[in-house]
Amino acid sequence: MYSLNGDWSAKTLHGAQFVCGYCGSVTASNQGFFNQIKNYHHTKYKHFIYICSFCNLPTFFEYFGTDCQKQTPAPMIGRTVKHLPKDVEKVYNEARDCTSVGAYTAAVMLCRKLLMHIAVEQGAEEGKSFKHYVDFW
Repeated sequence: MYSLNGDWSAKTLHGAQFVCGYCGSVTASNQGFFNQIKNYHHTKYKHFIYICSFCNLPTFFEYFGTDCQKQTPAPMIGRTVKHLPKDVEKVYNEARDCTSVGAYTAAVMLCRKLLMHIAVEQGAEEGKSFKHYVDFW
């Protein structure tokens, strides 16, 4: 079904700026790997792996034509929050990690759990519905 054109040897590529999904840095790189796949419809998919200039980890990009279809890992949604209690920080960061791999349902469930936990910590009754905790605020 697929024919491979090109090889996966490291080379100098056209430069690309991106937010690294590992370290969160805005980076630019022209070093990495390239391959192009043509399927039986002669549709061309271009694949790049760029190396982050800060953490030296690889990020995969899939293009269809000139449009980037997917970055793996993607940048995490949200910002780092300082001075959180350790248990809250752990769940918050896990939810952010979920967004970087497209696990949005898992991220939403963790954020709901976090909101419920914080509401109880602030005086709401335990064992109530999610709506109860949202209305508590």
